[in-house]
Amino acid sequence: STQSTGAPGVHIYTLNREIGPNRIVKNLGIYSKDRSRRPFPWQATANDKRLAAEEVRPVYWAMRPKSYLTRTKTWDEFPNGRWGNPSNPAFGDLEDYHLFYMTKPVNKDKLREQWGQEIRSIEDIKEVFMCFLESKENRQGNKVTSLPWVYNDQLNPETFLIQEQILKLNENYLFSINSQPAVNGAKSNDQTFGWGPKNGYIYQKGYIEFFARSQDAKVILKLLSEYPLLSYTMSDKTGSDSYTNYRKNSPIALTWGVFPGREIVQPTIADYKTFLIWKDEAFALWDEKWGVIYEPNSRSRRVLDDIVDDLYLVCLVDNDYISGVGLWEFIDKAIDLMKAKNCAMGIGQ
Repeated sequence: STQSTGAPGVHIYTLNREIGPNRIVKNLGIYSKDRSRRPFPWQATANDKRLAAEEVRPVYWAMRPKSYLTRTKTWDEFPNGRWGNPSNPAFGDLEDYHLFYMTKPVNKDKLREQWGQEIRSIEDIKEVFMCFLESKENRQGNKVTSLPWVYNDQLNPETFLIQEQILKLNENYLFSINSQPAVNGAKSNDQTFGWGPKNGYIYQKGYIEFFARSQDAKVILKLLSEYPLLSYTMSDKTGSDSYTNYRKNSPIALTWGVFPGREIVQPTIADYKTFLIWKDEAFALWDEKWGVIYEPNSRSRRVLDDIVDDLYLVCLVDNDYISGVGLWEFIDKAIDLMKAKNCAMGIGQ
């Protein structure tokens, strides 16, 4: 063993590829699934300065943490305790766009096996999302193991607790890319939701983020007026048609922890200005990761571009974290109204 030879531990360089080191650690028998050791509910960093100072992140990059780390790696200061104003010069420029990260080489042949040799309609898009969520094979017999918006090709464990609701969203052309269920007082050592010090309690608001067709986004926006406990942001690709009921320059706490002898910790927030920045990346991924696997002037590329140009990015927060059902009741009603309107307009589901 390492201890018998005088070595107190092992240092492993991941080189940004954690699969190999994870396998080594597991084979050594020192791997732990105890998620409660996480200091925060998002992926930690090896940067000592950042690790000591950073306490808050926006929820939008939850499934793409490396992108957020890349965007903010030159910051001199990090949000500590509260998010504040993302345009504050002390935070650096969150809008800096790291194109090298977006345009890394992709294996087009492998991705076409998963995402379709061709795109003929929005039905092909739906099939990809559904197969990914259900870990199923597509019609070509290939398993869909990745999406452009999901880092490391893995969903968060808590997503499986709302799997039924997520599947219903995608079945009805609301393509989800990020979510979290409501939590009311889970222990900080909980295997799914735990983070932070011992003997604490975790709370979080229900959250869902998805792309919607323009006609469906209009139905959703109109219905939201009947649900005062839902906070929302919504925008088309260009940002010229965007909506929110957030208070100006006032972030919404999505996740917080209560621990002995400490102030309440709020590590995850939603913020309208930051949403608009994320929106650009979320839409760009359709092109930089998905569209690029088809020839520029091909029918598949044109069909995909037309579909994306019609989409809105929608983010919903359920402020009633105690009942935890308002968000999904809203979604159910919205889907019923969408179906009725599309049927009346002769638009296929």
